[in-house]
Amino acid sequence: MVDHCFPIKGQGTVMTGTVLQGLVRVGDEVFLPDHQLTKKVKGIQMFKKPVQQARKGDRVGVCVTQFNAEQMERGIVCGVGGKVVTTIRTCVARVHKVRFHKLDVEQSLKYHITVGHTTVMGTMRLFSRKLDGATDGAAAAAAGGGFDFGATYDAVDDLPDTSRWVYASPPADAEPEDHMPVKPSDTDYFAVLQLEQPVTTYVGSTIIISRLDTDVHAHVCRIAAHGQILTPEIKSEMFPSSFPAETEPWRMIAVIKPKRKLITIDRVLDERSCISKSITQGSQNQDPARFIGAKIALKRVKPPAAGSEAGEVVGEPVQGVIEAPFGNSGKVKLRFSEDVFDKPVGKPRRRGGRRGGANRGAKKEGGADGAAAEDADENDDDEDAGDAAGGGNAAAADTDGAPKTRMEIELCYRKRPFATHHRFV
Repeated sequence: MVDHCFPIKGQGTVMTGTVLQGLVRVGDEVFLPDHQLTKKVKGIQMFKKPVQQARKGDRVGVCVTQFNAEQMERGIVCGVGGKVVTTIRTCVARVHKVRFHKLDVEQSLKYHITVGHTTVMGTMRLFSRKLDGATDGAAAAAAGGGFDFGATYDAVDDLPDTSRWVYASPPADAEPEDHMPVKPSDTDYFAVLQLEQPVTTYVGSTIIISRLDTDVHAHVCRIAAHGQILTPEIKSEMFPSSFPAETEPWRMIAVIKPKRKLITIDRVLDERSCISKSITQGSQNQDPARFIGAKIALKRVKPPAAGSEAGEVVGEPVQGVIEAPFGNSGKVKLRFSEDVFDKPVGKPRRRGGRRGGANRGAKKEGGADGAAAEDADENDDDEDAGDAAGGGNAAAADTDGAPKTRMEIELCYRKRPFATHHRFV
């Protein structure tokens, strides 16, 4: 990594910086990716003494020939043979919150992201993964280990305090120059970095995420997070399965967000099945077919006590499934694993159907008999309303004067927030 460049008359151009990876020797060819040039190393100096080679961590000056020092102030120089550096605009990084940063690290904000000597504006899409066993995340990242595009991850809205590095006491045989060890963590936190300008770097490079727009006179730490780049530019061939060509590759990372939805009963069919009201109201995608096969749970809930927001659940929830769509208005058929409703009496009345017309005719022709038929219709309406509100037994009072209970049908599903159209799994 070059931080300064200047000419020496009769010698060439000297680039000073730090060796980040590998080894460089006198006579090697080096590649300047920002300029797409290859140059030969004429000499190497370390603390004003000539050396034949330098390795990772050494601070050196490297002399090359036939290169204009004004073309480069800071940048990256790499070996010719290996594909060490890459140009990125969208990549995955492992991230950690800085303990002194007191503000929330949210994914809805723009940040100053520093990669090497380059600082650009960018955004983050955060997610995490629970580890099977305690793992040193820093060591895994440093080893290049990194990211599984076929795994499933959990969506997070901001970086929690648990994402911070916590340092452990060094072992008794540690050398003074050794790094402080990091305590193992049970969760890895990642971010999809979306940079406004491309940056040339390498996998494993350190990044710094800052809020430089914060008031400089405020007594706050403006460095929000740090981490390491785990992937080069995200491409479709990195994923185990194919997807539409127009889809941005990073959106296909399997990030899952748990969701809950309460379903209202519209009509009871039998002791174990019913029709729900629309479950897609307010959704961007109005197709209820994506919920078919999703698991549901029916709970009997007492009214909440004074000062409480949620009522007490009575008994164990009854498991069920969304069985099939019903009609074109977003309704679906629900089926449960055991009897939960009273058996409905007679067929459901059709709105504006033949039965209603017959009753109206009976009222017109038969007087009292017609009025009795209309009363029967009203009774049917009351039964339908009772079924819609709670489903038979749910609206009935419990024995011994206990408070009435109501039924809540809860749909628990998972969606993929990274996908352009929310994909439900």
